Amino acid sequence: MDSSGDRYKLINALEQDYRFTKISNTYNNNPIFITQEALFKKLCFFSYRLSLANICKMSINTFAKYFGCLFLNLTLNEITCEVTEFGRKYNFIANSINDKVFIFPISRFLRFVNANLKEHYLDYMLKLSNENLRTLTLLHSLPYWTRLGMKWSDHRSKFILLSREGILSHSRENLENLGKKFNITRERARQIEVKSRIIINRSQNSKYFLYGLIGHFLKSRIPLLLNSQSPECKLILFLSKCLNLPWFEVPNTNLIILAVTEKEFSLPMPKKSNDFLIDKKEIITSFNNLRSVLTEDEAIIVSNEFSKAVKVPILRERVYISLLKLGRPSHYTVITDKHNELFPNNSSNENSVHSTLVNGHGQLGFIWIGKHGTYGLKEWGYEKPDPYFDTVKEIVQKAYERNKKPVHSNYILSELCKIRKVYNPNSIQAAIFANQYIKQVSKEFFIPISESHTNCDSDEESIDNALREFEKGLSKDTE
Repeated sequence: MDSSGDRYKLINALEQDYRFTKISNTYNNNPIFITQEALFKKLCFFSYRLSLANICKMSINTFAKYFGCLFLNLTLNEITCEVTEFGRKYNFIANSINDKVFIFPISRFLRFVNANLKEHYLDYMLKLSNENLRTLTLLHSLPYWTRLGMKWSDHRSKFILLSREGILSHSRENLENLGKKFNITRERARQIEVKSRIIINRSQNSKYFLYGLIGHFLKSRIPLLLNSQSPECKLILFLSKCLNLPWFEVPNTNLIILAVTEKEFSLPMPKKSNDFLIDKKEIITSFNNLRSVLTEDEAIIVSNEFSKAVKVPILRERVYISLLKLGRPSHYTVITDKHNELFPNNSSNENSVHSTLVNGHGQLGFIWIGKHGTYGLKEWGYEKPDPYFDTVKEIVQKAYERNKKPVHSNYILSELCKIRKVYNPNSIQAAIFANQYIKQVSKEFFIPISESHTNCDSDEESIDNALREFEKGLSKDTE
């Protein structure tokens, strides 16, 4: 068109037409439009190629580089947000916790599918690029695709397999009841179940299970996150199992995440049975790592539900958490302040916290470290110290036996400091100078009390001998 007015009219008409998407604003100062059908095909093909490379996450810059090659080598700044919005609508693209990375949900699930089924996916999705056909196809329910996938089987095989998955009732049926229903043995029912699963994995009809899951993915906002209490969950898991699709059950919740491996999904699980405090930020941080493939929506929902599932700790557990957060031995008043800061809805007073610390509570390992009102944890390497008086007695006794000399108070103090990590100077002075087990023989020297008794006995004995000798001398003089 020669007229600039006609050009702007055309651009405006294309922008208003829902069948077109503007993919660039700045290419040679002209906007670029593409039909939504063509954009759907390109996103479909892009996900297919990613799955072949076993890729389901990519930096936004890398995405723009590779995806832009399909559109006249567009750069990141030239690709419009309409492209990514269209991709999000059909779960080709999703945001991750990291704002510089995209997750590709369909590619994430497709990478576990065998090569033959990937070809079926590509053919099927290219047909769905037509909006009218896509709308009609997505009306089919999961039971519809399940019936098509199992049309090879007889009624008995189908009933046994679906009953074992818990799809025909609220819970899984046991083999014994199924055997009675069909007048066969329990072992025969098991053999039919195993054979049915093998046939499913080898059957060409398994493509219908794939079509059913694709329909679910295209219609759902968060397709790879399931609630185990939802009506369709058991059927989705059955179809996933038929396609060898892995999943992960989030502990203590009703959530199930599809198409993830253990390496790609991690939770900050307690390292010990007495590790209780896990908050949402900690969970989100664990998702923001190089291996995580969760979308932003999945990560937020999982973190919310998992943090609720962590049990509310009782007082002794809260005191343990408070000490862990302080990270050092602390006075019980300081521990109480930290406790009330961490648990404002379950505040406690100093007497209750002190009583909890004094009792020790077994595996939690509260240890009085030898200083008034100060407690640490056994896992930090602390042991409950012996009383000062006993320790001082032992030091004096060993030193006296070794050297046969009175022990200086400075030596006692130095040895005591080696044994005790924390000490109270006043208590040490009392243990040395008011100790019933040792005797002060001079201003700063001490001996064990047993040795002082021995010395006293020897002195009395020598006096008795001298008196006896004196009495003998007197008797001789009298004669």
